[in-house]
Amino acid sequence: MRHVHKYKLYNDKGEILFKSKKAESIEECFLEAVKNKVNLQGVVLENASFNGITLYNIDLSEAVFRNCGFDDSDIENCQLNNCLFVDSFIQHSRINNCNFNGGVLENLNRNEFNDNRFVKAQINHAESNEFNGNLIEWTEIRGVFNHNNIEPSKQLLPENRIKGAGEVDLKFVNAKYGYNNKFSDLTLFFKCNKSTFETSTFNCCSIERFEISDSKFSKNEFHRCEFNESSLDIRNSYFEDNEFKLGNAEQIMKELSSNNNKQINNKTFNDEKSADARKVEKIKEFAEPYSPGM
Repeated sequence: MRHVHKYKLYNDKGEILFKSKKAESIEECFLEAVKNKVNLQGVVLENASFNGITLYNIDLSEAVFRNCGFDDSDIENCQLNNCLFVDSFIQHSRINNCNFNGGVLENLNRNEFNDNRFVKAQINHAESNEFNGNLIEWTEIRGVFNHNNIEPSKQLLPENRIKGAGEVDLKFVNAKYGYNNKFSDLTLFFKCNKSTFETSTFNCCSIERFEISDSKFSKNEFHRCEFNESSLDIRNSYFEDNEFKLGNAEQIMKELSSNNNKQINNKTFNDEKSADARKVEKIKEFAEPYSPGM
């Protein structure tokens, strides 16, 4: 009796990567290939929907997911370099320790991204996601970090390093999310509403939009950042212990003195000498005194 392969997986050249005799759907075919450790680099998957699956230590580089969905899934230790998500989505899932170099992700909704690496990638239409401890370089991000009734201890954007010349469009609404982030060499569009952002550094950024309302903004440091003065809009917010070094932050200080804002101990430094002096002052402040014989 001749076996008929009902479902097959192809790459973008039309070559067969895997064919199944028992799968009853393209989803089952894909998961069977994963289970059998088939090389799925460059696979093209269309019109597939996955719920509650686990992908671990799989190389899906150059893969194309077209009109596909991943819901409540776990993706860990995977290579997703130059991977394209076209008219697809990932939602309510956990993505940990993966490489997304040169790829395109879109329609991300309420996921957790932990300890991943994004280099020369694109992240489009990201809403209500948690990013924690990721390395994000030369990557365009367009997204919304928007959580209502969030747990007080939950952070949406903690301890990430975000670097690159691509545009980064971040909007934060009703979220306690930001601490110990590092932004550098970016074109940044920044909007913060009813949220908290603190202890982060911005280095050599072109900040095209800076809108802060009903928020707390404290202990952040801006170094050599240029603000688009026509786009500044700061109102009903609390600014404390922020430092602006070697940029055009004078207009921000003017904004802080109006629009029902409260500001405490914010500083500007307009030359290297004063900025370096402040750095030495900080070192002295936190250094423990030397005691001979200890």
